[in-house]
Amino acid sequence: MNSSQPVTQQPARGQVWLAIATCFLVATIEGYDIQILAIAAPKFAPELGFDSSALGWIFGAVSFGIMIGSSFGGRAGDVFGHRIVLSSALLTFGLFTLLTPFCQSFESFLIVRMLTGIGFGVALPNLMSMAANISTDKSTFRTNAAVFWGVPLGAVVAAGLFSQGMNWQMAFFGGGTAALACIPLVLLSFTGKRPARTEPETMKESFLRQLLSDKYRNQSLLIWVIFALAYLVSYFASVWLPMIVSGKGFTPETAASVMLAYGIFGMIGIFAVGWACDQFGYQIPVTLCWIAIVPVLMFTALSSDWLTLHIIGALTGFLVNGGVFALYSVAAAGYPVHLRGAGSGAALAWARFGAILGPLTGGWLLNTNLSQIYIMGVFAIIALTTASFVFVSGFVLKSRPAASTLPPKPKAHAPGH
Repeated sequence: MNSSQPVTQQPARGQVWLAIATCFLVATIEGYDIQILAIAAPKFAPELGFDSSALGWIFGAVSFGIMIGSSFGGRAGDVFGHRIVLSSALLTFGLFTLLTPFCQSFESFLIVRMLTGIGFGVALPNLMSMAANISTDKSTFRTNAAVFWGVPLGAVVAAGLFSQGMNWQMAFFGGGTAALACIPLVLLSFTGKRPARTEPETMKESFLRQLLSDKYRNQSLLIWVIFALAYLVSYFASVWLPMIVSGKGFTPETAASVMLAYGIFGMIGIFAVGWACDQFGYQIPVTLCWIAIVPVLMFTALSSDWLTLHIIGALTGFLVNGGVFALYSVAAAGYPVHLRGAGSGAALAWARFGAILGPLTGGWLLNTNLSQIYIMGVFAIIALTTASFVFVSGFVLKSRPAASTLPPKPKAHAPGH
């Protein structure tokens, strides 16, 4: 096969729902394996002697790995086929998740979780491209939601297991085993092929040069900035919320139950915001999500009772997940098919600057004598900045010639990517 020729591997005709279900299952496993680190932290950190600063580096290492994986994983899917690349990603993060419980030192934990993150990073842009290619014009955000609500569902499963007192080592063993077991399903669900939609010469051109060409420059830069800011806030919230709850005097099981509320309402948020985006466009619903997160962050610092913290966890999950995952459709569907993996991967790679900075900044700030109200105020300002960029992007992306950037969508019964 000519490596410069893009490969678009499809589910067989009439198997679109199987393709969506497979992508959803992969997203669920990835969501579990990503979130289990934060949820398990109140248990393994004291056991292994990791303080908040060490945890910040470990969380940041995962994001650094995802940044590396995203930077080449999307393009690899465009060239070699999303089915093969996604299977390789599952193999990677599955194996290193299995190795995590054997890490007893800070250095080994850091390296293994970074390598796990590379697998996560390769998987995500390929899932984004698959969701975009399966969807129809009127269901882009809902198809995206059907795939990616698996991510918070995975977090719900992780939180539910920990709230019942599950051993942290067994939690990692289970996540790694599930990832490896999912590989045959991915290989069987996407078996067909269709002719490439672009000339080989197009694929030989640097994908970064294409993303920054006159046609796509404004779109790409805006998407990259939005993803970076959104991930900075969302990763701070999802990674440090369990530790913040524990820091208020509650048990690790209570922290896990707060994250359970985060995950359940995160799933609701993905579908609710996705539906609103299909009905009204993404600009207003996503902007409102990032504005509404501001008072929720501030109340996190002020709250100290069980019920309020669970309500905050639920609202945070709804707004953060709804506001982030709707952007996945914007990043993927805004490019032609031969650039979807590259465009999605580039957006996720830039997002990781924020995802790395969020946990590291949170860990540093929580180790200072600053009041939590000031710490949350910093992230509230970033959330408002995110809302501003999302609002502006709605006008910029509408100004693009639709025919030149948005390829015809397959009909609902046609094969998907």
